[in-house]
Amino acid sequence: MALADVGDGQWDSGIFLEANSLTSKTPVDLDYTISQSLFSNPDWIAEGCVNATVTLSRQTNLSTPLTIPIQITGTATNGLDFSGVPASILFAPGQSSVSFTITSLYDNLAEGLETISLVFPLVDPCGNVTPLILDLFIQDIPPLTVQINTTTINCPGENVVLTTSISGGLAPISYLWNTGAQTPTINFTPTVSASYSVEVSGTCSNQPSSANIMVTVPVFQPLTISVNNDITEICPYIPVLLDITPTGGSGIYTFEWLENTTQISSLDTVTVSPALSTSFVATVTDNCGSVASETVIYTISSPPLIVTT
Repeated sequence: MALADVGDGQWDSGIFLEANSLTSKTPVDLDYTISQSLFSNPDWIAEGCVNATVTLSRQTNLSTPLTIPIQITGTATNGLDFSGVPASILFAPGQSSVSFTITSLYDNLAEGLETISLVFPLVDPCGNVTPLILDLFIQDIPPLTVQINTTTINCPGENVVLTTSISGGLAPISYLWNTGAQTPTINFTPTVSASYSVEVSGTCSNQPSSANIMVTVPVFQPLTISVNNDITEICPYIPVLLDITPTGGSGIYTFEWLENTTQISSLDTVTVSPALSTSFVATVTDNCGSVASETVIYTISSPPLIVTT
């Protein structure tokens, strides 16, 4: 704007206004809140779970009603991907704020990030249209899946640890085992074979996920062994093959032969040729700790001649 003397020699004045140099404040403010912040981006909405409340407020002309139309654009489809956006909002006389809630809808489709763009064309006191624009984004939640680690019990009485592996979903994840436990991992000592299952649910999960595993506790027959019958020889130093035959147990064995208290072999067979009557103890241990023993008596009926002078 400028002032100048114009017209004649008298002190006149004129006011010059530059075109489009006058503006007026937009009469409405726009704000929104999201029911849950599940992503690092504050304007992302989790599909089928998180809602956004949009609020428009005004500080002037409160005595006058005001209607603002809403234009919807973006890649998200109204009625399929979201709902709750009215065609327009109305400020009644004396009303300073109006709110509505956008509800994101679960459609069970993997669509990636979708946009909701709302345009509020506002007319200021000078007749200029100044749009307010709100951009929100709907993000798919990856499907929640759970797996239970495989486990093998080698022996009755062994401790078992079952752990879960989670993919997809949004934290926090809740767990419920058929044992009643509510932890990602369970630790127990089963006595019989049984199936164990877990159901998991994540934040905003439209469907929980479950998994199960069969834990088999082996059942073994009692460990027994058979060895040679007792041996009787007339003469000393007669070689004899001693042999162990185990049955039952886990099937994985270790062997030991003792002559009296001295170990003479860790195999299932051993050849002996004693000079004097003696005994041999055979012991078998399986990998589950079961033990079986038998004794072979070796008798020499004619001991060696002892010459004295």
